[in-house]
Amino acid sequence: MGGKCNPLEWGIAGPDGSLIPQTLLPYRQVAQSRQPLYDTRCSILRPDEQRVHLAVNAAPLTDTLGDVQGVVMTFEDITERMQGGIGVARE
Repeated sequence: MGGKCNPLEWGIAGPDGSLIPQTLLPYRQVAQSRQPLYDTRCSILRPDEQRVHLAVNAAPLTDTLGDVQGVVMTFEDITERMQGGIGVARE
């Protein structure tokens, strides 16, 4: 089930489109801080050049000693919302 969070052929960027350094990727932040992240926004430039906007939640998985053994993450595709599609309130 598990997979890579940062395949090299995908560019992981912040909301402004600038690439996120490997050390600042959500799963690394959680593993280092041992604190969960909620609704972190990023985007991925897929190999087909399509940009996908994501909301990411992540939490550490720890053993009985409190050492981080992994990170569980959820990803929500918010591309349509970011581009003015479904889910955006309009007047």
